[in-house]
Amino acid sequence: LEPFPYRESDRLVLLWGSKSLEQTPGLNGADLNDWRAENRTFEEIDAFLGGDMKFSLGASEADRVPGACMGHRVLPILGVQPIQGRNFTEDEARYGAAPVALISDALWRSRYASRPDIVGETIRVDDRPHLVVGVTPPGFFFPDTDARLWVAAPCGLGAFDRRGGRTLHAIGRLRAGVTLAAAQADIDRVDRTLAKAYPDTNQNRSTGVFALRRVVIGKYEQALWTLVWAIALVLLIACANVVHLQLARGVDRETELAVRGASGAGRSRLLRQLLTESFLLVAVSAVVALFVAWIGVRLIHAFSLTDIPRMEHARLDVRVLGFTLLISFVTALLSSVWPAWKASGVRISETLKLGALATTGASRSQVRDLLAITEIAATVTLLVASGLIVKSFVQLSRAEWGFNPDKLLLIDLELPRDVVQTNDRARRLEIADAIRARLEGLQRVERVAVSENAPIRWNSWAPRPVAVDGRVVQETAGVWVVGRGHFTTAGIPIHEGREFLADDDDRAPRRIVVSRALATKLWPGQSAIGKSLQILEMKTEDGKPPRAVLERFRGLRGWPPDMSLYDAVDGVSWEVIGVASDVRMFGLQTTPNPALYLEMRQSPKSRWFPPRRFKIMVRTTGDPLELAAAAKAQIASVNKDMKFTEIVSLQDLVAQSIGGRGSNKLLLIVATVFGTLALTFATIGIYGVVAHNVTQRLREIGIRVALGAARADVVRIVMGYCLRMLIGGFALGVTAAWAATRGMGALLFATKPLDAFTYAAVIATLTIAALAACAGPLRRALGFDPVVLFKA
Repeated sequence: LEPFPYRESDRLVLLWGSKSLEQTPGLNGADLNDWRAENRTFEEIDAFLGGDMKFSLGASEADRVPGACMGHRVLPILGVQPIQGRNFTEDEARYGAAPVALISDALWRSRYASRPDIVGETIRVDDRPHLVVGVTPPGFFFPDTDARLWVAAPCGLGAFDRRGGRTLHAIGRLRAGVTLAAAQADIDRVDRTLAKAYPDTNQNRSTGVFALRRVVIGKYEQALWTLVWAIALVLLIACANVVHLQLARGVDRETELAVRGASGAGRSRLLRQLLTESFLLVAVSAVVALFVAWIGVRLIHAFSLTDIPRMEHARLDVRVLGFTLLISFVTALLSSVWPAWKASGVRISETLKLGALATTGASRSQVRDLLAITEIAATVTLLVASGLIVKSFVQLSRAEWGFNPDKLLLIDLELPRDVVQTNDRARRLEIADAIRARLEGLQRVERVAVSENAPIRWNSWAPRPVAVDGRVVQETAGVWVVGRGHFTTAGIPIHEGREFLADDDDRAPRRIVVSRALATKLWPGQSAIGKSLQILEMKTEDGKPPRAVLERFRGLRGWPPDMSLYDAVDGVSWEVIGVASDVRMFGLQTTPNPALYLEMRQSPKSRWFPPRRFKIMVRTTGDPLELAAAAKAQIASVNKDMKFTEIVSLQDLVAQSIGGRGSNKLLLIVATVFGTLALTFATIGIYGVVAHNVTQRLREIGIRVALGAARADVVRIVMGYCLRMLIGGFALGVTAAWAATRGMGALLFATKPLDAFTYAAVIATLTIAALAACAGPLRRALGFDPVVLFKA
């Protein structure tokens, strides 16, 4: 959470193509130039492309590195200077300029062996020669922590400066003293001006201005602060426990301390002795804790237990050591000064006369009881938070994805450049058929599907308006283009009708499969099989929407509009042949979107975006990753110009999606460990307090028994004290837990912060633990012989 390694990083902002970070529309270079000229709140603004970009430095998959393209102003905006060479120039960032690149310090060291002559060297990036002009400093990251290579904007995109495009994001540096709200108002003003000047392209633009810190770590910040508070609560519980133990120890040692006092040791001498013992105990604990922490950090890195940005920089350093020593000193003070002061102030004559059955004053008992109640309350708070996180993770694990990831291999494949550039549909289908035939011939392969999209790895969300019976309906649907056998291979259930077959080709009537969510909304209470719908696109003339259509669209006051604004894609209706299960295409945290599926061979001739990739799913009889090498060899034999972007088990992707949210694996593990520690500490603490109370009241209990008290009366004395502490701790703890967990909604999945089951489970668990802790002191009280009193 510390500031980013950029100059005055609190003044850095991202300009987003939407007022919500949940949506990802881009910007365009023409608008960017206008923002530079018209804004009053920014020192500078520049564009970048990134997030999911990977560049190929060679033929193998290992040669692909994540990166981004950026304008020549980005590094100055960030306040970063290359450690070797220089930044991009303005001429190098123009379309058509000779391609240049910056490489990261890590890439320079690992791939190019820190060669001092790397600047000026030519490297091949995506089969094009790029001149290396500089090396970025160690630890530099932009726009994400994985980037290792940067090429100069516009990255070969001819439409970089075309007004109306939505391909870019932008970063800016605010002027000194300018607030985020003022910058947002300034950009809104410029957007309104552009909307009037360019109504065809800018009428509905809405640009968001967000702090860079929020974009990068915003969704993790709450999780990290939750961990900090959990640590504080565990430390509080531990300190309360040590105070209890020190108080009890002080009572047990009163005779010893009285003898020392009678031998001439003053109170300051006794206090120094007790504090020395306490600080020695804490010092040994701190050394052990540092060793455990060192192992813990290594485990986090080794097993990738979290996807928190910059977590790879977490380490034990001088600051951590200093903090540990400080917190150890404070812990020793909190847990031992008061008990030591009390223990050193013994009354010699009374202690030697009463011996082991001496009782302490009422003030000490009240403080001890208050500490016990506070400890129980802190434990309840921590257990409730841990319980909510664990329940959320269980809900994630049990949630329905809508497909079966077991034994399913996913291969993400980039099509040859010439196939993409020419949008050669026949060649694309030929490659898909050849890949399917080769992979089906491998041993331990059950089924193969070659599609343009796959669960969890859908390329984009492209909702389209649809019409039923010539009427535009309220609902839009995502259009997914899939290959033959897609549903069977992916394990997506067909609830009604059938999936695509071999004869659903370009010569057959247009057929479509819809998701259950879409079928329910379009034809409630009816069977969708045999129904027809049209996929719509805005009317165009010479490839552009006519002004009259745009003006009518801008004048809409409600949805849906009438059919006069739209044409049916390819001028046809599509017959519904199947209703498929709803698939959580972007992860479990998202609601399944209404979707419709087209067969690749029947996909519209007027394609909105030329497909660049194939998603190949291979269902196997064993471990899918064992077939990865053989599958790659077979695909390469079809066309050597195709590049592998990703080869992964779908089961691994599901596990990553479950563990990679705000409530990620690290949060789950720490919450579970801390919850267990808190419950253990609380049980020990309750035992210590009750045992101490019984020790203090043994004289009273003995007198009561001598006067005829029954065993039930002794049980009431001991258990009544225990239950009073529990009730007080529960009352305080439930209130504190309610206040502390109200803001945890963003960390939870299908679990409410005020979850009755979690609260009830915590109270029941802690009650059982407390009753078990009271069993030992109760047994001691019941077995006490009052004759000892008269012997004493």
